[in-house]
Amino acid sequence: PANTANTMGDAILLFHQCALRVQPTFDLPRSLDSVRRICRLVDGAPLAIELAAAWLKVLTCEQVAQQLAHDSDLLDTALHHMPARHRSMRAVLSQSWHYLAPDERQVFRRLAVFEGGFRLAAATAVAGAPLPVLAALAGKSMLHLAPDGRYRTHDLLRQFAAEQLAALPAELAGCRARHAAYFMDFLAERKGELTGPGQMAARREIGDEIDNIRAAWSHLAGEGRFPRQ
Repeated sequence: PANTANTMGDAILLFHQCALRVQPTFDLPRSLDSVRRICRLVDGAPLAIELAAAWLKVLTCEQVAQQLAHDSDLLDTALHHMPARHRSMRAVLSQSWHYLAPDERQVFRRLAVFEGGFRLAAATAVAGAPLPVLAALAGKSMLHLAPDGRYRTHDLLRQFAAEQLAALPAELAGCRARHAAYFMDFLAERKGELTGPGQMAARREIGDEIDNIRAAWSHLAGEGRFPRQ
C-alpha cells in the first residue's frame, strides 16, 4: 500500500471500506465529520486508517477521533522533533496497543521475534499463541493471514511490538531461545529430504522460512553456539 492516501477523499474512502469490515452497517454520512478528523490526524497514512477503523469494535467514530487527538497532543509535546507523520503513527500504535487485552499484548510482543512472517505451529511453540488470540489480533488488524497460511504483520507494527518486548529482557531472551530452537529443529527435520523425492517441498518450506532460519542462526552464533550442519 502507498504511504499516504492521495487526497482526503481517498482517505475517507479507505476508512469507510475498513469500517464496513468491522461494522457492516457503518453509516458514513452520519460519522463523516469524525472520519475527516481521524484522516487528518493520521495524515492519511493507510495503516493508521486501518487500525483506527478497527477500534470501531469498542468505540464510536467520534470517540476514536477524540482518543487519537488526545494522544496526538501528548506526542506533539513529547516528540516535537519527529516528523508529523511519525508522531501520528506513534499515536495510533499507542492507542492500538492500549485496546489489546493483556493476553493479546503478550502474544503480540512475542511475535516480534519472527522475521518474514510465521505459521500457526511456530507461533504456538515460540510465542505460546493460542488460535483465539491470533484470531483476535487479526480481527484488530494487528495481523493478517495470507492465502499461503502464513501470518504477517506490518513492519511498523512489528517494530512497535519489538520495543515492548525489549522492555522485558527475560521474556525477550526466552522468546529468542525458543525461536532459535524451533527453527534449528525445523531445518534438521528437512535435511534428509533435500536429496530424496520430497526435496522440492522441503526446499520450498525452507525458502518460506529462510528469514527466520537466518535470525535463529545469527542468535545462536552470537551466543557462541554454532549449530551443527
